[in-house]
Amino acid sequence: MARTAFAYLRLFKPNGGTLRLPRAIAVLAELDEMVNAAQVSAGGHGGARRAATPAMWAAGMEQMLNSRADLDLPLGDHGHLRTLVYALAGMPTAHAERIGEQGDDVGHKRAVTGTGVSPPQPPEEPLKRDLTWLQQQFEYGAITEQERDERQAAARAKYARAS
Repeated sequence: MARTAFAYLRLFKPNGGTLRLPRAIAVLAELDEMVNAAQVSAGGHGGARRAATPAMWAAGMEQMLNSRADLDLPLGDHGHLRTLVYALAGMPTAHAERIGEQGDDVGHKRAVTGTGVSPPQPPEEPLKRDLTWLQQQFEYGAITEQERDERQAAARAKYARAS
């Protein structure tokens, strides 16, 4: 989760500038507090609360990183992340409620739609997963183009031997 948190931190970086250390520390401290609370509320500090695991927080950050182009950057707070995690935390409950509303006499279950979360994807092949991760790290500025190219070549060699 640490890598994801540091990549998420870049979403707070001012356009054309750098994120100052005190601000970075404050953002990470706020994130740590939210994750350790093990719950999330719809409106931030108030409203209905749902249990939220660290994996849910990581998934929410990953969703934001994957949809970076759609975000209004730089971020000023964690509001969008809380909204995503709240939706993730409510998925099992919402699914159960929708099935319950359909009644026993329906005889079949409809797909749950409108959750705002992508359906589970089939597992990726390891090489594709590694190459995608390296590209993301390059795009986030965590590694240089040369490091990306070297690591991609090493990954291709590794998986070529495994075949």
